[in-house]
Amino acid sequence: MKKKKCIVLFIILLCAILSSPVFAHYASITMENYNPMPGEETTIFIGWGHKFPGDGAMRREAYDNTKLEIIDPDGIKSAIDVIPEEEKGNKPIKIKFSKAGIHTVVLTQKNFSTKTTKGYKYLPKNKLENVIHSRWSETVSKAFVNVSNDQKELTEKDIKDRFQIIPMINPSQVDKGEMLPVKVTLDGKPWRGMVFATYSGFSDMADTFAYTTKTDKDGIAKIQLVEKGVWLVKADHSYPYENQDEADEYAFKATMTFKN
Repeated sequence: MKKKKCIVLFIILLCAILSSPVFAHYASITMENYNPMPGEETTIFIGWGHKFPGDGAMRREAYDNTKLEIIDPDGIKSAIDVIPEEEKGNKPIKIKFSKAGIHTVVLTQKNFSTKTTKGYKYLPKNKLENVIHSRWSETVSKAFVNVSNDQKELTEKDIKDRFQIIPMINPSQVDKGEMLPVKVTLDGKPWRGMVFATYSGFSDMADTFAYTTKTDKDGIAKIQLVEKGVWLVKADHSYPYENQDEADEYAFKATMTFKN
């Protein structure tokens, strides 16, 4: 009887561990200046890791599946070249915004990410040996830049990525203590789940956030901006991959940054 109780207790503990949220590395886009004047040069930074701002750099091969573009206030998209360094990270990304208004800097990544006994590989698991876990990963990271602009409204940009966070108002105009409503969508439909937010300088610990909430039936989450500064909002979603020979799961990550 005592042995059976121990087995049951072990199973309960194992289930609790397996069901606990596990945070993966995530990308984020931050700006040297979130409020430049038209024609003023600024720098785009690609963050990577478990902290905000990013505490690491992407490996060179990750850039093969990385796209960076800017959507201007009129919805016109412009591709931005990203030149990787020899092993990790990228060369400085300098940019000038010519139009006044809200610009959206968008980084997207779509690739297989497979953990093996020899490290991570960007291939499906049926092309590798000694696989531990494999996923098809899709990431959308945004930064909202106000160029000589103080408008409250925010026109939703046509991005069409499967999983994304959309601010309902211009986040730069939300003051300390006020609520920022965001909408999270999966395949264009409202998503239910947890949303995490933090600001630069809040903590130097990994996967530590200043504010946590969840979306409602309409996919809306309200985040209280408890401080002024550069903010990150983040959401994750996963479910089993359709072809188990290639990967174990779909893994979606969405982040957005802004300065209030």
